[in-house]
Amino acid sequence: DLPSVGKFEFGNNGHVAWERSVALGPRLVPASAVGSWLGPNPDEILKWTNAGLELETLSTEQVNGSPCYLVSMSARQERKPTSTACFDVKTGYLVKTTLTAGNQAGDVTVDSVFSDYRPHEGLEIAHHLETKIAGTPAIVDLKEITLNTPIPDAIFDLPADVRALEQRHQDQLKNKDSDSAERPTLRRRNPDHSDKLEDHNE
Repeated sequence: DLPSVGKFEFGNNGHVAWERSVALGPRLVPASAVGSWLGPNPDEILKWTNAGLELETLSTEQVNGSPCYLVSMSARQERKPTSTACFDVKTGYLVKTTLTAGNQAGDVTVDSVFSDYRPHEGLEIAHHLETKIAGTPAIVDLKEITLNTPIPDAIFDLPADVRALEQRHQDQLKNKDSDSAERPTLRRRNPDHSDKLEDHNE
């Protein structure tokens, strides 16, 4: 919850992955993209072949005064870049991400720079984040991190606006299946056997 920008929420109840914020509003997202404002999901990096991603090293850039490899991360089924990530040449740490998020007002570019990596329970975690959302800057310094703490069941309940989006999405899928099932069937006479009819689905 950032004073200058507002609250950012990310959720995944095992079936529906979503995000919402003042800047972007509520939206459904691929499970691997949840929380991408804080960087890619670790599985997206470590198990990218199973995450349905295509990765391509594009070039090198300078971030935080050090060279990094710029990598394009594309959803395999969409065949187009969904985000880019830059990995420090020396340490391999993620130091920058750029993604385009769509909302009702159009596409919004989100740039995030990560630094001040520190060990935490066997993990190296960036404690300083500098983000620009549609050009609006926000700085986050992590003061406390807890892992594997108990989570109340109610936290997985979908917010009302996200639930409405999911219902609309399911209705669209049902309508699509219904339209496909109700397509007209053309019956065409076989020229060699005029007494027989052949069915053709268009």
